[in-house]
Amino acid sequence: MAVPLSLIARLEEIEAADIENANGRSVVQYRGHLMPLVSVSDSYEPKTEGRQPVLVFSDQDRSMGLIVEEIIDIVEDQMNVQLESPEPHLLGTAVVGGKATGIIDTAHYLTKAYGDWFESRGRPGATASAHGERILLIDDSPFFRNLITPLLTTAGYLVVTADDAESALAVR
Repeated sequence: MAVPLSLIARLEEIEAADIENANGRSVVQYRGHLMPLVSVSDSYEPKTEGRQPVLVFSDQDRSMGLIVEEIIDIVEDQMNVQLESPEPHLLGTAVVGGKATGIIDTAHYLTKAYGDWFESRGRPGATASAHGERILLIDDSPFFRNLITPLLTTAGYLVVTADDAESALAVR
């Protein structure tokens, strides 16, 4: 499986002994805050000793860690989802590094960590269908632009992004 690197704030290896359980959830004290940890698979249990690989996603004052079995490689490649997935945790399948690779739906895991991750920034969770329609995505957060762009692309939109109103007007 793969995640667009542009969404990841940090690749970490957390001491398994530092993972705590709070209200039935795995958390870790991370940079002065509690960071919820979500496993990439319901069948994968976090390590109980040694170091646990974690993909950290952050925006503003929130962070969440995606617990993975291992981090194999960082590959610079174009992500073009070619097959949609019926699985809620996957956007679909793309060829990455010459191999068919499941592309993780980061939004799925963000909402498992914080149910209001998107609503807290005023982003409705509405979905739409399109057939090659162009859409201009304006957001001051590179994290959200990089998160939402593949979702819209998978939904069939041709996405153009801008980080502010001035840039959006120039694109228009």
